[in-house]
Amino acid sequence: MPFVDDIREKVLVLSHRRCCVCHDFAGRSVNVHHIIQEADGGLNTIENAICLCLRCHAEAGHFNSRHPLGTKYSPKELHAHRDQWWRHYEENPEPSSADQPELWCNGVELVDLAVNETPKVVFQFENIGAGNAYELRILSGVHIAHEPLTSAPPELTFRTPTPTTTLPKLRIMTKTLPFRRAITSDEAQEITRGSLHVYAYAVLTYSSRLGTATHERILRTCHKYNPITTFFQNTPFHNSADWHSDFET
Repeated sequence: MPFVDDIREKVLVLSHRRCCVCHDFAGRSVNVHHIIQEADGGLNTIENAICLCLRCHAEAGHFNSRHPLGTKYSPKELHAHRDQWWRHYEENPEPSSADQPELWCNGVELVDLAVNETPKVVFQFENIGAGNAYELRILSGVHIAHEPLTSAPPELTFRTPTPTTTLPKLRIMTKTLPFRRAITSDEAQEITRGSLHVYAYAVLTYSSRLGTATHERILRTCHKYNPITTFFQNTPFHNSADWHSDFET
C-alpha cells in the first residue's frame, strides 16, 4: 500500500525533491521509499519514509544476499541519511528562487558499450523553474581512467554540436553524446567489471533575463558510471550550487 498523498507531499517538500542519500536534485525522477518494507512490518508513516532518486532507490531495493556486491543500505542508515538531510535544510534554507539556478543536469546512462563500438553518454538537462527559459551553451565530456578521480576532471573531450540551445520552462532535454573513439575489448570488459572508471561531466553556461539585467552563470556537474546499477552516480564534484555570475548587463 503506498503512502497517502499528504505524507508523500510532506516528504518531498522536506527533502526539496532531493535524494536524502546522494543529495542530487531528482525532479520528477524521485520516489518516496519505505525504509522498512511493508512486507517486513513497515508502516505508511512519515517516520518510515525517505525521498530517494531512482538510482539510489534501485540500490536500496535490490540486493542479492547470496551474491553480495557492495554493502546493502540498512534501515538504520537510511533513517540517519534522511534525518541528517532534513536537519541540513532546517539549518541551511535554500536561497530565494531569484538567486538559485533552476537547471538540473545529469549523466543518465552509457549506451553502445560493445567492442569496436563508440560508446555514448546520454545526458539529461531539465529546467525545473516555471519562470524562465534558458539559453544554454553546453560543454560535455567523458573521462576514463584506471584510478578514480581525486580532483576536477581534465580538459573536456567533446562538445555538443550546437553552441546554443534553448531550454523552455518546465521542460526536459536529452542529448546523446559519443566518446571520441571506439573502445577495445579489454576496455569494455574492464568498464563492465568496474575496474575502469568512467566519468561523464558537463559545464553549462546559461543566461536568462531577470528584470532588466541579463545574467550569465555556470553550472558544473560530474557523474561516475556504476556498472552494477548501469546508472551514473553523482561524484564529489557534482554540486548544483557550483555556479557563479560571470556578468550582468
